[in-house]
Amino acid sequence: MEKIHIAINTKTKVLKELEKKFELTYFQEQTFFEKLLLKEKKYADIYFHQGSINTKALDMTEHSKITIVNSNSMKEKISEKRPYIKENKIFVLYPYINTQIKYDKQIKRDFRKKYEIKKEQRIIYFTGKDLITSGLENFLITIINLENKNYKILIDTNTQQVEKLKERLKHFKLDKQTIILENYTNSDKLFIVSDIFIFPTKQKLFASSVLKAMFLKNAVFVSRDNGASEIIDSFSLIFGQNDKTLSFKVDAILGNKEELKKIQKENYQVVKNMTLTNYIGELESIIEDNFLKESVRTMDF
Repeated sequence: MEKIHIAINTKTKVLKELEKKFELTYFQEQTFFEKLLLKEKKYADIYFHQGSINTKALDMTEHSKITIVNSNSMKEKISEKRPYIKENKIFVLYPYINTQIKYDKQIKRDFRKKYEIKKEQRIIYFTGKDLITSGLENFLITIINLENKNYKILIDTNTQQVEKLKERLKHFKLDKQTIILENYTNSDKLFIVSDIFIFPTKQKLFASSVLKAMFLKNAVFVSRDNGASEIIDSFSLIFGQNDKTLSFKVDAILGNKEELKKIQKENYQVVKNMTLTNYIGELESIIEDNFLKESVRTMDF
């Protein structure tokens, strides 16, 4: 069984699958005494980059044999900061859809009935671990500038943020048009319930919520600076925190049911094959090309 040394911050389902085919060992930072004794640092064969690009991440990318990132923008940023790192050492693998739920019209029907949502009303969804950095203010500004009023707002959040949320909704006079769900246990279902997902986030890391929203048949709008923007049609991009065209775009699909349905179906088609199985397949191809074939060449020599 081929041995592969892995560096990753948080172990994922991917590694559990790889462990079935390869003998994995995991990178650990040197201890104080190892540094004191000038012990050679053993870098990884594969570095899975997670999080922001800092000095530690750049060091790992530079010294590991290959690095896996989840967006082209992430790869470009690394290249900007370390232009001497060969581009063929860095591979882009978009995230996979991490949900067990499938689209079910009955879930949508039951929700609409429970909250007495009218047939002509569309549900516009907003969520995020941190509502402020996820773009709550910009989301609400977009909503108040809509000409079409055939919508209901849906926001789920936790106890720590709910009072701040209610305050902002009252400020924008949107509290009566908003359904707030506090500590909702199965948030993935809300992507089935919603029709439009707006995510004007300040975060640059690929937003997994965008994948879920597309997979569960939403029209999606996401910030251009977020990694997830790379899989989105240009119509659905949000250009900066003060993008005044966003309200016009949302208005356009609120006023055209057929166009909304078309976008929802197209989004599903884009991401439906972004599964864990396919992710593993792409990763195994990278491993084969960069490690297994190398081992064979060495043995032949």
